Amino acid sequence: MVDLNKFQYPGAVFIRCESDIPITVTPFIVKGALMKFFPNEKFISFINGDLRGVYSYPRIQVKILRNQLCFFAVNEGIGPTISLAEQLSHMNLNNQDVHFTNKEILEYPDQFSLTPEKFHKYKFITPWVALNDQQVYKYEPLFTSERREYLNSVLAKNLEFMIKDLGNDPSDSVQVRFRAGSLTPKIVTYSKMGSFKGYFTSNVRLPNYIGLGNNITKGLGTLIKWEYKPGTTNTDQKSSESEPAESE
Repeated sequence: MVDLNKFQYPGAVFIRCESDIPITVTPFIVKGALMKFFPNEKFISFINGDLRGVYSYPRIQVKILRNQLCFFAVNEGIGPTISLAEQLSHMNLNNQDVHFTNKEILEYPDQFSLTPEKFHKYKFITPWVALNDQQVYKYEPLFTSERREYLNSVLAKNLEFMIKDLGNDPSDSVQVRFRAGSLTPKIVTYSKMGSFKGYFTSNVRLPNYIGLGNNITKGLGTLIKWEYKPGTTNTDQKSSESEPAESE
């Protein structure tokens, strides 16, 4: 399906599984079903917590985007994810049989490097969970300019943590500029953390559909590269990939 020899860490793959019916359950339900149907697959050790002490940044992320099952894998998670996807033909989710009719694979063999002479623009297509409960408390009394500076700092730390954990030691500083749709955080019900929607520019090269921030194993913080085309207005601009809806 994919030539693994082309991947020199860090790299990534994204797999979208088209199904005969929409997937309406959460990634948590899907992971539970995968653990039941494929108990001996190496993939499972990446999603059941066994490797939590080995890898700080999740090597495999299960997402529901536009009611479709998607997998995002980096580095050590690439091979196990491709192996499982090749075997995945159907699943039972909440007593409903789901058949997978097609799989689309996007390959990103060379990513997570700094590009000092070029900035990239990204859009969060699921909320970026930037603030834990303690940070929400610190963030609330800040003035508007201080809030922007605080979020820029948090996002830069998210990126630095990720690229270092994936094996890239940046030789230059990570630079970001985040623009939120609103500077008032939306509280994530089950975690009491603060989330935002918006765009950012950075000198870090990132693959589409990677997750940043908290709760990324639940599909949150998913982003895509956002490209402006000359001669278009804000309402005409399209992303480089079709934009999935938010996962639960």
